[in-house]
Amino acid sequence: MKRRDAVYGAILVLAIGGFAVSRFTAKDDGPKPEQPLTAADQPYVTALGDHLASGGSPLPQLDLTPTQGRCAARHWVARMGPDELRDEQLDPAEVGKGRLTVNLDLADGKAMIGDLRRCHVDVDSKIRAGLRSSLAERGADRKVQDCAADGLTRSLIDKSLALVLIADGPRSDLTLQQQLTDVAASCSPGG
Repeated sequence: MKRRDAVYGAILVLAIGGFAVSRFTAKDDGPKPEQPLTAADQPYVTALGDHLASGGSPLPQLDLTPTQGRCAARHWVARMGPDELRDEQLDPAEVGKGRLTVNLDLADGKAMIGDLRRCHVDVDSKIRAGLRSSLAERGADRKVQDCAADGLTRSLIDKSLALVLIADGPRSDLTLQQQLTDVAASCSPGG
């Protein structure tokens, strides 16, 4: 049981729960469509792009390049709505620190993970590699590392990361918790 808890802990901490969460709040409607950006929106894009590329993103494990950070920022600002950012009186400097209080739901979070893929971020590989590394640091053998990493399907990765982006976190979804527990149990020696 102790080994299973270590595998589950590594999955949660590295793959999803160990990220510094931005301050998004949840809502219940579908994903927001991207809004056209203007020159007035550029300070938000620049600040958020710099923040994402500096490792300060809500998903630092993804290790975005400056190009990927700028690309994601363009999509994310357009998705969050530059008018809403201004309505909330958010200064671009605050956005650049990851201090966002716009309303996003799970569908928005999943769309934002899709935006990362559109920006050539290999989300799945980076999360799986990070999980393998975390498990190795915890003393897990290669077989357990590979099993856990392979058990993280794109669907699990997307939902987990989306929940981090909207600040609910994976622990807020009991179905997801059970799926992650199942992956841990199937990969644990004797489990």
